[in-house]
Parts: sequence; C-alpha cells; structure tokens
Amino acid sequence: NPATAGEVYNIACGENFSVNEMYSRIRAILDVPHEPVYREERLGDIRNSLADVSKASEHFGYSPEVNFEQGLKVTVNYFREIYSAGNI
Repeated sequence: NPATAGEVYNIACGENFSVNEMYSRIRAILDVPHEPVYREERLGDIRNSLADVSKASEHFGYSPEVNFEQGLKVTVNYFREIYSAGNI
C-alpha cells in the first residue's frame, strides 16, 4: 500500500514489561549470573512502556503471534546462531 510508505509502526506483543523484568527474563534465557547495575535516574528515562500496535493492525492486519517470552527466546537464539556462524 503506497499510503503506508514512510510511516512508523510499532510491532510488539501487546504486553507491558519494565526494563527490570526484561533484564531478568533475558538473564534467565542466557543463564548468566549478572546482577543489574543501577544508576541515578535520568531525565526522560521510561520506567514502563506499552507499544500501541493499533496502526499496524489497521494497515497490515498485524496481530502478535508469539508472547514476550517466546519472542525473547527466538531473538536470543537468532543472535546465538549468527554469532556462532561468525556473522557478527
């Protein structure tokens, strides 16, 4: 659809997670012991975010097919594969 050219779309799972929860889940998937390092809050920091996927849904019929956890696992596995293949 030419009307969608140059537009910005959120592609997400429709769930709300904090940065801390995302870090915790990635850490569990990678099975690493690293604890988070906290620093002072900065102006503009976002504590929680929820992407509005309604525009992508309306223009493309987008609907999430995997949940947040599944998406993280697929993403981590993808980077493991390309890293081990020497593509990074």
